[in-house]
Amino acid sequence: MAEQPLNIKRLNFPVTADMPIYPIGCKYLRPEKHVIYDMHFALELGIVVRGGMERRCRQQKEVLAPGQIWLCGVWEPHGFRIVTAPCEIAGFLIWPAALAEMTCPEAPRFNWMAPFTADLKNRPHVPDALRPFAVNLGKRLIDLYKMRGGGALSINERTRLKLRVCLMDALLALTEEWTPPAGNASQSSVLLYDRINQAVDLVFHQRRFISADEAAKACRLPHNAFCEAFREVMGLNFGDFVLSHRLSGARNQLLTTPDPIKKISQDWGFVDHSHFHHAFTRHYGCTPAAYKKKIFSNDSVLPSEMNRRTERPGRA
Repeated sequence: MAEQPLNIKRLNFPVTADMPIYPIGCKYLRPEKHVIYDMHFALELGIVVRGGMERRCRQQKEVLAPGQIWLCGVWEPHGFRIVTAPCEIAGFLIWPAALAEMTCPEAPRFNWMAPFTADLKNRPHVPDALRPFAVNLGKRLIDLYKMRGGGALSINERTRLKLRVCLMDALLALTEEWTPPAGNASQSSVLLYDRINQAVDLVFHQRRFISADEAAKACRLPHNAFCEAFREVMGLNFGDFVLSHRLSGARNQLLTTPDPIKKISQDWGFVDHSHFHHAFTRHYGCTPAAYKKKIFSNDSVLPSEMNRRTERPGRA
């Protein structure tokens, strides 16, 4: 069974409609044994400039070398660890609607969002011949990252234009030999990101079961339209998303508190202990009690230590 993260940290970044593209960059001086997980509303495109980094997403993993690019969609849980150090990375955080609306008169049908909304297995990779170009692009981004000064508000207009040009260069290199798969999300459906985000926030601020009807009302969408849009944007059904959130929260409570399993199941809105037991076993491959025993007998990192590691400043 693939490794399950002990903690997925939800991050907030300074991307807005007024500051839609923000540079990221970081240097790591030593390899790391454990994977650090997070998720965020902003889209993410990253470039390995030197060293090596393992990326994980939806139980898939890939080791990236210099000149290779990774992508993260909206609220898409993902993790990383450094495998070859020193490792230097650069990239972008992107306001989703801004990318969905981006067009060029020379190629009005080019879908800049397509690489992010494609299924994970169908996302593009940088051709080997363009990896040196991607490395140089990453170095340009590092320079722009250093120029951000006091944060998003201090980035001047000219630098914002440079960021947009760099992002376009990165996406063009990434899609040089790639054709979007049939049925990829359209721009009109991608513009539902802001509404769908209201349902995501509703789920994240609750422990109870939330129905698709309640979420659809929060997003001001009809039930069927909401369910279709949520699946297109998030890549899974709303019911599966809610269950995954509740099971993840229950698992964290299981690992970080002495609370009995019955109380944990009640805290996270499961009908009864049997329902929680079956849902947890189906999701994690073993019972709650067996999972806790396995984690603490086989993993030297305690949840409290993992939490501290995810809160390191300066990480992309």
